[in-house]
Amino acid sequence: MDPLENNHLQRRSFDFHQRRMHPPPMAPLHLHRRPFNRLRLRFPGSGNDRCRADIGYGLAAKYWGQGITTQAVKMAVGQVFKDFAEIERVQALVDVENRGSQRVLERAGFKREGHLRKYSYLNGNLKDLFVYSFLRIDNISSPGPSSSSF
Repeated sequence: MDPLENNHLQRRSFDFHQRRMHPPPMAPLHLHRRPFNRLRLRFPGSGNDRCRADIGYGLAAKYWGQGITTQAVKMAVGQVFKDFAEIERVQALVDVENRGSQRVLERAGFKREGHLRKYSYLNGNLKDLFVYSFLRIDNISSPGPSSSSF
């Protein structure tokens, strides 16, 4: 029995990964012949959270600063809004000390919305995180600065 058959949105998420991320999601992606280690989209599935998706990513350090992740995030967000009519928001949580990841999201057009104090453990340490979002009504082609400074 298919473990996703009871949850339509999870199945669509799985199908999205299978169609858009060849080879399968756990294998490295290649963008302009450069390896992209990880791009993850999580769809809550049902209930009051069904209007949003969470995005996360990772790239080998030797490829940082080349715009690879920003381009991949833009492509993924555009495709999510194209394929999933019920999704109105893509959001990301970022360590307040991870300036590189903050720049990726800002260059992709995400807006910084807030500061979550002592929100989550990362590598065993309780960390503050910033919340970033990109809405369906935002313009994917014109990245802008974050909406506020903390």
